[in-house]
Amino acid sequence: MRRRTIGFFLLCGILLLHACPACARDGKVTILSISHLKSQLLPISEKLNKTSVRIGGLSHVSGVVRQERSQDPNAIFVQTGEAVNGPLWRYFGGLPEFSALSAAGVQVGMIGKREFDYGWDHLKGALAHADFPMVLSNVSVSDPEMRQRLVRNVIVPAGEMKVGFFAMLSTWIFSVTKRADELTVLPDTAEIAREMVADLHRQGADIIVMLSNLSEGENRRLAESVAGIHAIIGRGVSQREEVQLHYVRGPDDWPTVLAWGGAMGKFVGKLVLVTKNGRLLWDQTSWRLLNVTPKVPVDTAVMKIASEYEEKLNSKMERAAGFFEKPLDGRKRTLRIQEVPLGNFAADSLRWKFGTDVGLVNSGALRGDRVFPAGEIPIKWLADIFPFGNTIDIVSLTGAQLRQVMELSASALMREDENYDPAFRVPDGGFLQVSGLKVVYDLQGKPTLFDAEGKLGSWGTRLRSLSVWKEGEWREVDDAQTYTVAVNAWTAGGGDRYFVFGEGKRMPTELRDLDVLLDYILSFPEGRVAPETDGRIEIKGR
Repeated sequence: MRRRTIGFFLLCGILLLHACPACARDGKVTILSISHLKSQLLPISEKLNKTSVRIGGLSHVSGVVRQERSQDPNAIFVQTGEAVNGPLWRYFGGLPEFSALSAAGVQVGMIGKREFDYGWDHLKGALAHADFPMVLSNVSVSDPEMRQRLVRNVIVPAGEMKVGFFAMLSTWIFSVTKRADELTVLPDTAEIAREMVADLHRQGADIIVMLSNLSEGENRRLAESVAGIHAIIGRGVSQREEVQLHYVRGPDDWPTVLAWGGAMGKFVGKLVLVTKNGRLLWDQTSWRLLNVTPKVPVDTAVMKIASEYEEKLNSKMERAAGFFEKPLDGRKRTLRIQEVPLGNFAADSLRWKFGTDVGLVNSGALRGDRVFPAGEIPIKWLADIFPFGNTIDIVSLTGAQLRQVMELSASALMREDENYDPAFRVPDGGFLQVSGLKVVYDLQGKPTLFDAEGKLGSWGTRLRSLSVWKEGEWREVDDAQTYTVAVNAWTAGGGDRYFVFGEGKRMPTELRDLDVLLDYILSFPEGRVAPETDGRIEIKGR
């Protein structure tokens, strides 16, 4: 009996030791991270001080990681989701992205909203190409194969230290991507995080890191409510990279750092965590953004994959995406003054994709400036129509705010006898093509005007009526009701003087207008489309 008692207390002591943060080994760990790669395997060109420079891309990210590991062989390399996006993801099912990430030496990853864009089976096939564990902690998965593939947490050794990883998705993810019936996001992130912390300590973790596809605010609130997490890396919305760490105090004054390294492999985040008695030493913990440029030696294995699929993608872009039943006018002089079939089709694609009340496209976003002939539609044509790669936001506006948006749109229209000065008006490219709305303008009314500093001077009186399609009928817009609007990030961010969007609740989707348009075309039988005008925009008093 005495031996059993001693054995029992010994076992309890061992379990307590492994579940105790203060009992964790002291030490230093380096974590290298990339977030939101978005299928960018090769460098991209960007303007910097009026000069084009090439930056980013996984082929050079991997070179940076190799350099760092030559100095610190125990550095851990992670990716925090949204590794895929756009045509490469659509056409090749994740093979190039996840094969390249594996070749680059990623040790832990997670998935984010873009991985769901083309459905569950697309995602499932893609993850077969990943040679590293994919972690998701706050989900319930009904697919037995994927339950094996998506682990709740994992331990990665770093020399003598053990680093535990878990990962979180936000509950709003399926409002901006395709819903997967096989996966349910569990909302109690704080309770699940506590469970993960306890489990990882039982497995002997010395440092615990959460990979995140939550919003910045959700990350902060979780850190404030859960002790035991040393670092949260990543977030669900691509914003500018963070040069400095964010420090958060949680229960019992527990310190957690929040880190985010931007998107598309432009930087590698280098987080050095130093602990004593299980807690971070803030004055010794550091964060740097490592520049990814062509000056960095390329990873030949990753470059081979990237070059092969870049060539295949270029070949795909020459192929037909669908079929125009009749010529489609994409000329600037028609797009910016009236309802046109191309504008209707583009705006309809947004409302179709996101299920919003309204879809809006500023005419200046539609390019090509020519009549596209009837017949097959090469994907290159669609890239000519939407060349900017604008991402789409969903903005919630009251009916009164929606009326103001449309009054601003009327300011972009010019009567033949008036002196139009774009310095004091919405520019002509700001004229909105619409979906889900029926609008009547009278150009005999006053246009909305701005002062010399670009501030609102006076509201116009050109909007005569505004109706929204609801439950199978046209209804006058209710000023007090809230409506959801799908619109590109340029306009939602106040571009073309649409400041009213800044007063609404804005949710980025990070899907590009070109990809949405292509999806919409493919939703038609054999991709055959015949855009028309239907009187959704009526303009009087020209």
